[in-house]
Parts: sequence; C-alpha cells; structure tokens
Amino acid sequence: MRSNKIRGLCGEHSNRCCDSPFIIKQAAATPLGRSYVFPITPCTKRAWLIRGELWPASDSAIPLRLSGSFVKNPSIFIKHIEITRDLSIRDGAVAAKSTHLLIKTRIVGMAELFIEERPYTDSADMKSAMDHR
Repeated sequence: MRSNKIRGLCGEHSNRCCDSPFIIKQAAATPLGRSYVFPITPCTKRAWLIRGELWPASDSAIPLRLSGSFVKNPSIFIKHIEITRDLSIRDGAVAAKSTHLLIKTRIVGMAELFIEERPYTDSADMKSAMDHR
C-alpha cells in the first residue's frame, strides 16, 4: 500500500513537529465502516503523552479508536501504562463505548481495568431500586 503523507501542524515548543508528517499506517474495516490507522508519536517525552494509534472514520474523520502507551511514566512506582479506548457514534455525537487500562506497577504488579459504557435507560426497575435505598 502506498503511504500518503500529510504535513502536520507545528507546535509552538518544538521545530521538529513541522518536519514529521502524518503517515497512514493501514486501512481497516470496523463495524462502523472503513477506518484508517495513523501512528501517534509525540515530539517531546513528557508525562501524560501517548505513543500509539488513532483510528478515524474515513468518511467523517470521527475517531473510532485510540490506543497506545504513555511516553513517560507519571510516577516512579509505575512501570508501564497502556490504554485502549473504543468510541461509538450515538445520535450523531461521539460517545465512549469502552476503555481498557493495563497498568504495570513496581510494587503490586499488574492491574487491569475494563470500563464498558452504555446509554442511560430510565426504567421502572431502576426507579424502584432507587426508592428502596
């Protein structure tokens, strides 16, 4: 597959960002349609920045998936943090579908967190359960 290069916008703190292009890594089929995979590589190594992949939808450029690992650990007790976030489109708006965190620590070991989000439904069962509280 031919790699398409698009020039990225330059950040105010780094001149290297102007020289690094966005490259389409691959095309992938998702349940919501066709998507392209862009690698994310931060120009600087700071806490809370992610190196990974961004999957925008090809027709609307709405992000469908974000996955990667932190470039620099926010704490000395943490070895590695990986995050994967799947997004969905509900009523024309982007909403989080699931978030998966994998944290490797130096003292405790490995911790895994999986959050699955779904829309709120106002049902009679929920109201009765809240009334009995």
